[in-house]
Order: sequence, then C-alpha cells, then structure tokens
Amino acid sequence: MKYTVNIYEVSTEKDTKLRAFAAVTFGDCFKVTGITVREGKAGNLYVSMPQYPTGERGEDNKLIYSDVFFPKTTDFSTLLRGEILEAYQNREDGRNEVDLEYGDTGFEYYVQVVNNKDLSCATKAFARLVIDDVFVVNQISVKRSFAGNNFVAMPSQRRMIDGKAEYQDIAYPVTKDFHDTLYGDIMKQYEQNLDKQRTAKEKAR
Repeated sequence: MKYTVNIYEVSTEKDTKLRAFAAVTFGDCFKVTGITVREGKAGNLYVSMPQYPTGERGEDNKLIYSDVFFPKTTDFSTLLRGEILEAYQNREDGRNEVDLEYGDTGFEYYVQVVNNKDLSCATKAFARLVIDDVFVVNQISVKRSFAGNNFVAMPSQRRMIDGKAEYQDIAYPVTKDFHDTLYGDIMKQYEQNLDKQRTAKEKAR
C-alpha cells in the first residue's frame, strides 16, 4: 500500500501543546486529516488521532472518547506514528510531504455496515472502512435527508472558519471514482441488510 504523510506546523495560544497537524492519503484514494503532533508534559512528542465522545462515562463520570480512525495493528501503528513524527522533525518552512509504502503496493479495502435498529432515527446505518486490513475509519453513516433521500456521511468535526462554526469532513475519498465506488459499496450493504431484516420478519410471522 502506498500512502503519503503531510505535515502542517501550527502555533496557537489556545492550545500550547499543539505542534502540527498531519494528514495521511492512502493509495491516492482516501484521505484522513485532523491528526495532531503534540508535546507531552515531559517534552516528548506524540501523535494523536481525532476523537469523538462515545456517550458513555467512566468511573470518574468523565465522558469516554474513542478515535475516529486509527491503525488496526500494533506494527502499523508504531510505524505510522513514527513516520509522522519523523516527517514533522524534517519539515521545511513548517511543511513536509513524504511518500511511503507498507506491504504490497496495491490499495485494498472493505466496508462493514450495521443498520440502526431505531427506524425513526435520521441515522439509518453505521459503517466503517478498513484499509489494507491495517487502518480503520469509523463514524461513517447512512443518513436520511429531510427530503427522504438516503446518503452517505463521512466523519466530520466542528471547526471555526472565518469566525463561523462549520462542520468539515476529516476523512473522505480523494477521487470521484473512489467516492462513487465506496459510497456504492456502503449503500449496497445497507440495502442488503434491509432485505435480510425483511426476510427475517416474514419468516417470524
């Protein structure tokens, strides 16, 4: 699998431990953004993936957060995080772009779709994308629009742009061809799940 790491150095008074943003593009097909390079209490640098609240709370009553996307294996996690830190340390004029490879050079993926049991909810299904069996993207969903049409929604985060709060996708297909293929695969699995649910209901009668 071929992939590219991009580094964008930042400096902000609001988050004094933030050193840079990173993005990874897999196979010129799918891009994940919002990864951060941060400085720890001991001055060490580490890589942090974007997170979302799970809705659950821990023993201390604090919200539990999970990564929106993450390396699936320990080997690739160690490798990717190390490559991001190395790209940051070798930046020029606050930026860097590094082309890398892992395993075979092809781009393989599969999707997993679970339909929402709450049929009244606007979110009709939850999906995940697994890239080359080493990287997982969660928080993909099938939603119902006000007009009654189903569509695929990618993971997004709320960001301030020109003083206004807007939601931006932080993981998304790079090309139209892969956009159409990926969204088609997700909708196909969603429809297949619906057919299975209908068949199960008919057999239960």
